[in-house]
Amino acid sequence: VGSDRSGKSDNDCIEKVCQILRDNGHTADNLGVTPNLEAKFREKGNGNIGVFLVNGICIGTFDSITQGVVKKGLMDYVFFGITKAYYGGGLSLPDGLTTEKISIAHDDNFTKEPRRSELNGKYTVSEYCSENSEYVGYAYGETCEDVAQSILNGGSGGTSNESSSDDSNEPTPMSYLDMIKDLISVWDGDVECKIRQDKVYINKVPQPDPKLWVVESNNVVSGQAKVTDYNSDTVNTLNVDYDNGEHHITIKDEYLINRFGEVSADVDAIKIVTDYSGDAQSGADGEEGASDGATPSTYTQISEILQKYYEKPSEGWNSITNKVRLSKTEDEIKGHITKLQKKKGQEMKSYVDVKHEIQKVLGITY
Repeated sequence: VGSDRSGKSDNDCIEKVCQILRDNGHTADNLGVTPNLEAKFREKGNGNIGVFLVNGICIGTFDSITQGVVKKGLMDYVFFGITKAYYGGGLSLPDGLTTEKISIAHDDNFTKEPRRSELNGKYTVSEYCSENSEYVGYAYGETCEDVAQSILNGGSGGTSNESSSDDSNEPTPMSYLDMIKDLISVWDGDVECKIRQDKVYINKVPQPDPKLWVVESNNVVSGQAKVTDYNSDTVNTLNVDYDNGEHHITIKDEYLINRFGEVSADVDAIKIVTDYSGDAQSGADGEEGASDGATPSTYTQISEILQKYYEKPSEGWNSITNKVRLSKTEDEIKGHITKLQKKKGQEMKSYVDVKHEIQKVLGITY
């Protein structure tokens, strides 16, 4: 916080502003009264916010601070503090801050053409700061204390009765936090905001993890949370009666029982046996015939074809017969017959003839 020279008690005002900023948790350095406050701002460097308490308003000074300090990254932001108590310029305060154009001061020997002509009489204080709001702002107050409070509220306002009257064109004071909340309100629920020292981070909220782990004494205080599971009524104890109730089985899930308490259900089990063998020919080894409802004639014909060429396999004649009967491709038929041959160590006997006979029975061609 510093000031340019005006012959008044400038340092007293600087210290009042510094003290209020310190009382509100900020580090505030008194840079004193100097005709070249810009150079001191440069020395402080990036990561700092400057407060320039002006005694007269020169558009050239505003622009020099904006272009030569903040835009070059030598300071994060600068407030121009304007207080009625120490202001020596020609603007009518506070209305003139928003209604009267400001000029190049008579002692401005640093703003060069063509910039000098471009700036002279073009802006009000409010217009210039609005156009360059990313870099500079102004804080008005009746007293030095009011200026400090305006800075804490984000600038461009004051706490005096005059500046906050219904007729004033001044914006309503807003704190930085309120300003950030207002900016991100359009993304309600979609972003999160983190403030670290003097930096603000706005990040998209990631999609929530569908898993929720609540561990007592770890991430939840005992008795402070109630967890309701959406499938807590899942049966975890199943009582099964069979043989007309003569026998009983109970199946339990201990994990779910411990979690939700016992949720039981009673069921009766019955036994249904379906015999698909029909009158299919029985093999010499006592096996049943076709197991899925094949007609006896189809089953019998395939069995007779295989017996004509091969000896009965050790795994059961009807099993091989059934597998061949259910084959849908030539490779399947050949695979089963090859297996039949390996069982007995038999040679491939007229496989083509076997295949054609079986295909004729099944009514398929390849």
